[in-house]
Amino acid sequence: MGFEEILLQIPISTIFILCLTVALGLFSSTIHRKFVDVEKVKEFRAKMDEIKRQMAEAKRRNDKKALAKLQRKQMVLMRDSSRILSQQSKVMIFTMLPFLVIYWGLASFFGKTIVAFSPIPIPWGTIGPTGTELSFWLWYLLSALALNLPITRLFRLQYT
Repeated sequence: MGFEEILLQIPISTIFILCLTVALGLFSSTIHRKFVDVEKVKEFRAKMDEIKRQMAEAKRRNDKKALAKLQRKQMVLMRDSSRILSQQSKVMIFTMLPFLVIYWGLASFFGKTIVAFSPIPIPWGTIGPTGTELSFWLWYLLSALALNLPITRLFRLQYT
């Protein structure tokens, strides 16, 4: 039995994709942590939230002068924050390329092979008639959704 045949067998395929999801999440979070100043992003978001809160209050009071002043303040903050936002964009572009290459390569390798089973029927994206047979893309998606939050917390990448 060759490597390809072994990799296509459950639970090997299930565990392989799960490990791949963890590795890609760790890679992405490491790059993000290294190149994005998380504290500055948090600070920017807090300032924007405060300005939005003050603007809502000024609108409620119908204070056009305060609203105009807050809008100018918001524009200055947005201009000053462009460096922070460009850091995030560069990291996203840098990490998306490996994700796409790996994803499309493995999606073509696994094709419509069943790589995992769900304990409950899923109404969309499954392969078999029972709704419990998961394809590569669906198992990867579910794994990524489940693991993304713990990995971002591990790297302290929450912005709230």
